[in-house]
Order: sequence, then structure tokens, then C-alpha cells
Amino acid sequence: MKNVWKGLTIFLLCTAFSRPAQLIPLPVKQGAMLTYLRLDAQGRATGYVNMNIISTQPVKGKFISRSETQYLTRKRVLIGSLPEFYACDSMFYYVTARQWIVDVKHTANDERVAESPSSWLSYPLNPAVGDTLAPALFIDTKPGPDGPSTTNYRIVNRKVASTDSVLLPQIGKLDAWKITADIMASRPGLGEGRAYRYATVEEWFVPRLGVVQHIRKNETGLYYKLQLRGYKMP
Repeated sequence: MKNVWKGLTIFLLCTAFSRPAQLIPLPVKQGAMLTYLRLDAQGRATGYVNMNIISTQPVKGKFISRSETQYLTRKRVLIGSLPEFYACDSMFYYVTARQWIVDVKHTANDERVAESPSSWLSYPLNPAVGDTLAPALFIDTKPGPDGPSTTNYRIVNRKVASTDSVLLPQIGKLDAWKITADIMASRPGLGEGRAYRYATVEEWFVPRLGVVQHIRKNETGLYYKLQLRGYKMP
């Protein structure tokens, strides 16, 4: 009996210390690096996007990460770099909504984005087909000849459309969740401020790795595709 209790004690101690740590999405960890290829509608490379997580800190129950995101030409010439934000908790992975809009400029106030829930896109770590996902919104203001021009963007109708797989040339085939959404835009004082469909979006999401492919297009010919080509995780 003494040996039985001894064995049980050892088993309990081992299971207590071998319990896996809480899993969080890897891209929000400091030191993570991801590289995306930008493609046009004909599948031709138009440039690259490098995302490097440079800091992570807890804020209001989330781990908020700030990245330096570099935009490069097809020949890997640096065009510029912008701050972007990522976050997670035990249930969801988050990214700032504005990073999925082409040509939106970041401002000195972007540090506040991390504290604004309305500007986050959430992705469940345990999704199911048919799940509806929370919308997000943000305001973009650009200088113009007649003064500042403001556009309101809303990312709506987000849902987990299906299970799918995606073939990434330098990574291989990954099982993913396909997520669809619409981007609506409106400009106060223009066209009575009515919203119009700016673009439709398809994304392939892999829990703990993030969005590995993103396609955005509209009726005027806008086509924007990002595809994960490599990553390094701490």
C-alpha cells in the first residue's frame, strides 16, 4: 500500500508540473517575424510585407503587441514602415482593423488604437462554421486641397464560412478556416454620407498562426492579395 501511495504521489506531482501552459497565438509574441508576399489579380508578385513584433505588454486583459511593419517593392526595396498592433487573450486573436485597408496612413495617435475595442478584428481560437464575428470600424483622415478628407470604414458581415485548406508555396498545405466579410465606406458630407461597399474580403485563418492569406477585391478592379511566405517564432 505504501508503494501505491508513493506512486500516486509521484503521478500527481508529475501531472501538476507537466500541465501545458496556456496557449496563445504565436504572432503576438515579442520577437515573432512574418513575411507576406503581395500579389495582383494575375498572380504576379508586386511586393512584400515584413511584420516584426518589437514589444508586448498586458493591457486590460490582453497581451498587446506592437509591430514594425515594413512595406517593400517586388525587388525588396523598402518603401516605408508603419506601426501595427496585435493582441490576444485565452479565447481570441485580434488585429487592428485598419491594417487590412490599402493605403490607409498611420498617424502619431496610432498608439491609442491598442485601447480602442471598436478598431479590433477578432478571430476565435476555436472557430466553428457559421460563427458570426464582431464587426470593426475606424476613421481615416487625409490632407487634401480643400482641407482634410475623412472616410469612415466598417468591416461587417464577418463570418466563418467554411473549413478549407490553403497551399502556401514556401510553407506547404495548411488546414484553415475561411472567413468572409464586407468593407463598407462612407464620407461625411459626400453623397449624403451614404455607405458603399468598398470591397469584399476572403481570409484563411490558422489558429495560433494568424491570417495566412487575405484577398480583397471590388467592382472597380481593386485586387489585393497577401500570402504568408515565411515566419519565425520565438
